[in-house]
Amino acid sequence: MTESTPIDALTGSGDCYAGFPDIDQRFHVKLRAYVDLAMPLVFRRLGKTVPLVDMRRDGLYPIMYFMEFRGAPQPVAFSRPLRIDFEVRLRHYHPPPEGAPRGTPTSDRFLVDARFTLRGHAGTGRPDDIGPGEGEQDAEPNAHVGTGRVVQVITRPFAPPGQRQVTRLPDAYRRFTAHPWDEPYPSWEALTDVPERFSPPLGADLAPDESTWGVANTDINQHVNIVEYTSALENRQSRMLAATGLPLARHRSVTSRVLFLKPFFAGEPHRIAGTLRRCGPETLFFGGIYKRDQEPGENVRPGVLMRFEGEIEGE
Repeated sequence: MTESTPIDALTGSGDCYAGFPDIDQRFHVKLRAYVDLAMPLVFRRLGKTVPLVDMRRDGLYPIMYFMEFRGAPQPVAFSRPLRIDFEVRLRHYHPPPEGAPRGTPTSDRFLVDARFTLRGHAGTGRPDDIGPGEGEQDAEPNAHVGTGRVVQVITRPFAPPGQRQVTRLPDAYRRFTAHPWDEPYPSWEALTDVPERFSPPLGADLAPDESTWGVANTDINQHVNIVEYTSALENRQSRMLAATGLPLARHRSVTSRVLFLKPFFAGEPHRIAGTLRRCGPETLFFGGIYKRDQEPGENVRPGVLMRFEGEIEGE
């Protein structure tokens, strides 16, 4: 590919190793680990095509807006690499002529849409056997582990209010085909939809978790890192599962969707609240991270919103 060749989609693959923090006691890869496992490879490849460092000097940043991960109940071999296959497209959101739905942008946006698949070597799932299963020693990593999608909005986060939106394609992305955004835009309204089959909220009287973010929670974008948010919200889900008497050891988070609306910063106090619903073995958790002065509620929008869809295995 020459420097002038148009790019419809940037594709590639590579390997990574999951460490102790990335795999749970069932030898399943944790959803909270997907970002740190897959995205470094994606951005190294993207950085060879797009001058990301120069963009930052010009005040242009791809900022995380939406993530969606889906995991399979697949034990993996701890001692073998995971294979990542990815595809990155540039997308152009334009408000529909009839008007933007509530909660969606009213002006043009350019988004970096990265999707990936994780494959691994099937393991036994036994703590005394962390290697690959029988017949897997010399095989390719073909066991399906999960899929992910990460959507970033190109913006000027440190510009004055009113000047942060990027409505024209940056020169750095001129080689990319700007595919139209042809699906519902991720929004608070869409993410909080509750199917009728689910119960009313359980454990609604459980008090919010309160804390304060520190420098150790931040990254080079000068605000709290996204993995800190997802870990805190998953911990809140565990607290609610325990408080309502559901079996934590048999619960598995199948899908997570996260919407990043407003960042948090070091020294900022916050509170974490959520609702938990159930339909047979299925669970549905909504969790939000709020400013300390916000009172969590149905019509109060958090800075970060997570939707977890899970299941209780064996029911």
